[in-house]
Amino acid sequence: MKKVAVFDFDGTLIPFNSFKFFCIFFMFTCVFTLSFGSLWQTLKLFYSRKFRNISHVDFKEKLCELYMKMGNPFCSFFSKSLILFLRKDILAELRKWQSNTEVITILSTAAPSAYALKVGDLLKCDMTIGAFGYSSNNFLIHENIGFFKADNLRKHFHGVENVRFIVAYSDSRDDLPLFEMSEIKILVYPGKKDIVALDEKKIEYKIFL
Repeated sequence: MKKVAVFDFDGTLIPFNSFKFFCIFFMFTCVFTLSFGSLWQTLKLFYSRKFRNISHVDFKEKLCELYMKMGNPFCSFFSKSLILFLRKDILAELRKWQSNTEVITILSTAAPSAYALKVGDLLKCDMTIGAFGYSSNNFLIHENIGFFKADNLRKHFHGVENVRFIVAYSDSRDDLPLFEMSEIKILVYPGKKDIVALDEKKIEYKIFL
C-alpha cells in the first residue's frame, strides 16, 4: 500500500505568495543580466494584466515561458532563497512524515515548476508538482490549483493499486478538492473565509496554528 502526504507551498510551508516574490526577482534579473528585451516583454505582460487584457493564469504561464527562454542561471538561487522563509513548525511536520518509510511526501503547489521543482529537491520531497511545466516525474502540468491540483495527483497515481492519500496540509479553501480526497485535513494558519468554506462543506479538519 502506498501512503501519500501532500503539502501545499505558498501560505503553508512559507507564509507568503512566492510568485509575487518571483515577479520582482525576475525583473531584477532582467536588469542584472542586461536582458532588456525580456524586461520589455515582462513590462508589457504586467501592463496587460493590470488592465485585465490577459487572465492571471495566462500571465503566469507567459512570464514563466520568458524566464525559461532566458536559460536563467539564477533559478537555483531563487529557490534557495525561498527556503530561508520556511515555517519551522510546518517543516517539522514534513520531516515527521518523511521519517516514515511507508509514506510518499509530495509538494504540490500552484507555484511555477520553473522554481518549484528545485524547492521540492531542497525539501527532499519524493515528488513535486508545480504549474506550467513538468512535474518531478515528467508529467506535463498546466494549472495546479483547486480541482486541477486534486486531478493532477490522481493522474500521477493512475493505475497504482492501494493508494491512500492519508494527509493534506494547506492554508487555503482553494484546496477543498485536495482536502476532500485526503483522510486527514490540516488547515494551516487559515483565514476566517477558509474556515467558513470548510465548515460549509461539513469537512472535518484540524487547524494548525
